Amino acid sequence: MDLSSYDQYFYQSWHAFYASFGSLRLFSEQIGRVSAEIDYATIQQAARELAEILNDDPRQIEDEIQQFLSSTNDLNVYPDFRDNSQIHQTLMDLQDSAFKDHLLDWAKKNPRQWTRLAAIFQDYLASPPANSLWLRRSTLIVLLSLLDVLFRKLHFAYFYFQGLDRKITKELQEREAQRHANKFYRAGKGWRGRIERFQELSVDISPLQDYLDEFAEIAHRRNLLVHTDGIIDDVYLKHVPPQHRPPEAQKGRMLLVPRSYLQRAFYLVLIIGFWLTHIAWKKWDPNKRVKRLYRSIDQVIYNELRHRNYHLVVEFAHITDFLKFPKKHKRIKYTILINQAIAFRELGETHEVKRLTARLSKMKRDDLLIKIALAILKGDFARARHFLLQAKQKQILHTISPDWPLFAPLTHEPWFQHLFE
Repeated sequence: MDLSSYDQYFYQSWHAFYASFGSLRLFSEQIGRVSAEIDYATIQQAARELAEILNDDPRQIEDEIQQFLSSTNDLNVYPDFRDNSQIHQTLMDLQDSAFKDHLLDWAKKNPRQWTRLAAIFQDYLASPPANSLWLRRSTLIVLLSLLDVLFRKLHFAYFYFQGLDRKITKELQEREAQRHANKFYRAGKGWRGRIERFQELSVDISPLQDYLDEFAEIAHRRNLLVHTDGIIDDVYLKHVPPQHRPPEAQKGRMLLVPRSYLQRAFYLVLIIGFWLTHIAWKKWDPNKRVKRLYRSIDQVIYNELRHRNYHLVVEFAHITDFLKFPKKHKRIKYTILINQAIAFRELGETHEVKRLTARLSKMKRDDLLIKIALAILKGDFARARHFLLQAKQKQILHTISPDWPLFAPLTHEPWFQHLFE
């Protein structure tokens, strides 16, 4: 990591985290779909093989297998099969001596089928159709590890750049900063404590307050997955308020990571990492000359908008209101507000779009970017075309990307398609 420049260090630290985060999110989305297909294929194969041996309907066998394997995609707590009367009766039947005698008699008369049946069950138990379940658990653990690494880098930055001493060597300075950073990190009690301790380093965490209780549950669930294989213990029940834990959560039951929960965890981790990095980046700068900070904020919001993560864009834009943008970076602030309005438009929240267009209308009225955006957001496409042609005449159109989601309502228009040629 480059320590020659404060601005460069934060830029590299944030983008290393964001790149890793993006890769993990993409991995989770793509491999999640593939693993679900593999799980289903495993069940189908077992059903076909059993049907051949037992001379039965494979679809019926597949349905019966599914009864024992309730989908965990949307479950927070692993189901207790004792609550399922059908499965309970099946297990009782398996213990019946008459059934056992019948099974042994069948095995003696059909030794080849018995061997195949045993092999199928052995393979099935060795590789059960639970790839999606384990993948989401592992993803959650890695996700919080990424945030952990980011926290450590931020702590190091504080003690290195705040305590920079030209009288000692760079190597000694780094060792001292790392020692103080490690000590500070270890003193934080739990994940919530680590976040709250940033206040001691003059970092305002008030924009994160609404997320902390929910994030604390995610952190405790991660700890259970690592240390108890997800089995709920007294610590989880003591530290997680009832309103933030699943209704079925009881001591001894196993917590899972459903799809919607994992998506929410990605959401919260990115918001927390985004805010703490960028507010620390601004607050700790010894020279008050952060060149890349505001551009970094703009890039993150634009990237999430292009990936259609509209709720994230709205939240990012909201918490950046807590940052005061210098006059020379006001145009970035305008762009962030426009992107927030685009996100609201895509979410169908027209009243929020009107609120933001009214706010933008009071800003720099002679800025062509704002004029273009206001015209499109208000649905006045003829006026938008007029301003876009002006931008082309003034040779500033190259500063605007035709792929900007703002232009979604215009992309089918022939005149727009030729405008950027």
